[in-house]
Amino acid sequence: MANFLGNNVVFQFRISGTTAIWRTLICETSLNGELTNDVSTVITKCGQIKAAGIPGATISGSGTWDSAPTSAQATYAELLDLCNAVTLMEGRMINLVSTSPSVATGAAVLIKGDGYFTRVSPTANASESLTYDWTFEITGAVDTTEAGES
Repeated sequence: MANFLGNNVVFQFRISGTTAIWRTLICETSLNGELTNDVSTVITKCGQIKAAGIPGATISGSGTWDSAPTSAQATYAELLDLCNAVTLMEGRMINLVSTSPSVATGAAVLIKGDGYFTRVSPTANASESLTYDWTFEITGAVDTTEAGES
């Protein structure tokens, strides 16, 4: 059994409703995704009733500042602007194609949907690189199917 490395999983985003290129965040150091489904419970005289809610997702991560991003990378300053402007984005946590082991794009992990950057937090400690943490909240339907991802 081959090991699939976390280095092959990235967060990508673009303005919602466009076919613009997917951009990655500059110098990601960590990435976390969470798909949740709230369950409501009502206690009645007939017994306990539970109902599942609508799934929701949050993607968060950390990165380090870099002075020379590529055109396909977003800078920390851009994240601040997108969060501050409350810009609707399409975001996805997705694995890139891998040949060893052979894994298609989005086949190992895909959490995708429209949402907003809801938190962007810099850390500037003496004698250390500028780092940042961020959170992306999906506000609509969550897509977890790799069909058509590229």
